[in-house]
Amino acid sequence: MKNIIFLLLFVPLAAMSINDPSVESSIRGEISYPQIAIAQNIEGVVLVEFKIDLNGQIDIVAINSSDVTLREYVTAKLKSMVFPGKTSDENYTMRFDFRLR
Repeated sequence: MKNIIFLLLFVPLAAMSINDPSVESSIRGEISYPQIAIAQNIEGVVLVEFKIDLNGQIDIVAINSSDVTLREYVTAKLKSMVFPGKTSDENYTMRFDFRLR
């Protein structure tokens, strides 16, 4: 029930966000379907809200997913990325859909 309430509160924020296209493109280029999730037939959606701190590192404000494997994968990928000079007081929001075909 908590996940449903969080999603209902989180989704409107995601719809209102305007992300820096270069940051979003870089992130989308780094995040692909994790092999472990493919092997285990895991599908799901990850919603993430984050800021870029003064050092250019991603500070995750909120993250939600129906699957812990996908959530941990996206968290690790974002934490490994750095965007020097892209500091912002604005929150970024992104949605990642992982669907097997």
